[in-house]
This record gives sequence, C-alpha cells and structure tokens, in this order.
Amino acid sequence: MKPLPSGTVTLVFADMEGSTRLLEQLGERYQALLDTYRSILRRTFEGAGGREVDLQGDQTFVVFPRARDAVMAAVAAQRALADEPWADAVPVRGRMGLHTGEPVATPSGYVGMDVHTAARIGAVAWGRADPGLADHTRPGR
Repeated sequence: MKPLPSGTVTLVFADMEGSTRLLEQLGERYQALLDTYRSILRRTFEGAGGREVDLQGDQTFVVFPRARDAVMAAVAAQRALADEPWADAVPVRGRMGLHTGEPVATPSGYVGMDVHTAARIGAVAWGRADPGLADHTRPGR
C-alpha cells in the first residue's frame, strides 16, 4: 500500500447527518442508501485527489495533499448529495469538516492533534447549505 501523504495536508471528516434516524426509518433499505452515499463521496473525493484513510459506519476520513482540492471536493460532494434522487424521497445530507495541518503519517493512519481537530470540526458541521448562499455558488443559478 502506498504511504499516506505527509507534511501539510488537509483532513476531511464526513458523515451522514441524521444517520441513526434514517436507519430507524428505513430499516433494511438503509444499506442501499449508505452504499450510494459512500459511492458518491468516494467518487467525488478520489476524483479530486483525495485518499480515503478510514471508514467507520457512515463516517469517512479522507486526506488531500492540497487544501484547495479538499474544499472543491467538499463542495462537489455536497452538490452531488443534494442532486441524488434518493430512494424513498428521504433527504440525505453530509456533514463535512476540513482542517489543514501536519499530522504524523503512520502505516496505520494519521495521529496528532490535527486529526482530533478535524474530527471535532466534522462533528459540529451542519449537513445543508443556507439556500441564500448556495444559489450564488452554483453556475447558472
């Protein structure tokens, strides 16, 4: 396996807002929703140069060598999630926290305060954009 990027990197923690409620609401159908959610994030993050570090439940931990790529990927992922025609017409929103720092890359992942900071930012994120803000950031809107 290729070593993780080192030096200054941008860490992204993303999870599904309200996943417990969705699991309770959808039951067995939740797995298909989770698979689609993960696929959207993987495709978007990897397409922008991100590398998946860890996956637990509905949380994804990704690293980017460049901050700009991480920000653009997070915006693209939010748009892809919003544009997905979700089964059962349930709204699926992703909370995403980004933090740039210099965590220590180890064979099993990253360690250091920067990892904890990124995780905490992700934990307090909100999974939807302010409609007034979203309109001016999307081309043609």
